Amino acid sequence: MKNNYTHSPLQGFTLIELLVVVLIIGILAAVAVPQYKIAVTKSRLATVKHTVESIAQAAEVFYLANGSYPTTFEELDISIPSTESILYNDSKKRDIATYPWGDCFLEILSYQQLVECQHTTGHISYGKRFAHSIDGNKRHCGAFDSTTNKVCQQETGNANAFYNSGSYYAYWYK
Repeated sequence: MKNNYTHSPLQGFTLIELLVVVLIIGILAAVAVPQYKIAVTKSRLATVKHTVESIAQAAEVFYLANGSYPTTFEELDISIPSTESILYNDSKKRDIATYPWGDCFLEILSYQQLVECQHTTGHISYGKRFAHSIDGNKRHCGAFDSTTNKVCQQETGNANAFYNSGSYYAYWYK
């Protein structure tokens, strides 16, 4: 008996095959998206850390030359995009530098001197106390959502950390 069945050149995928492909893509996306968010946050933290370290190093050079820490960014030997001094009602004077990604502040008080930068889109902050300050060279990583919490935890390891209304702040020495 002759088989009259011939294959059409326009055959496509079956519904089952399409569903399996969509399912595999969905599983890959569910795994990849959180990892991508963490990678982006780590990149933002690296930007903030680099800026803090540069400012802190310039402040230490200023201290060695003058015997005190600078009270404004303008006194440092590095270029800062823009600065603005703010005097708070509790007599804290902060000099603030604004970057495209966030801002940094320089705070010189009688008991502590530090620099801290905040990445506004990354919801993360990083700071360092200067060497001749109370708790000299103490650093902190602050995170304000679940994605950045993991980055700060990875950054600090065994740190003195506390949680506050969903945010994570970790302090450590380095």
